[in-house]
Amino acid sequence: MSRPEQSAEPKFVVTNTLIVGDIQRSVAFYRDVLGATVLREGEPTFLRLGNTWLTINVGGGPVCRTSTKLPRSSKQRNF
Repeated sequence: MSRPEQSAEPKFVVTNTLIVGDIQRSVAFYRDVLGATVLREGEPTFLRLGNTWLTINVGGGPVCRTSTKLPRSSKQRNF
């Protein structure tokens, strides 16, 4: 089965945001291993892989969850 041309206009686009620790390493994987096209470098970096656009950015650090704890409703469930 042949791969569709990345230059062809897609009928729909899927977007995904990836939060990573190392943008350059992640970009190298998607570009070199999977064949993605880099659309914009920096923070964030945008890639195109077929009809999928990837936004790769670094995380904002740990979140303190104790300061925003809300009372548990009887209808809430943990999954």
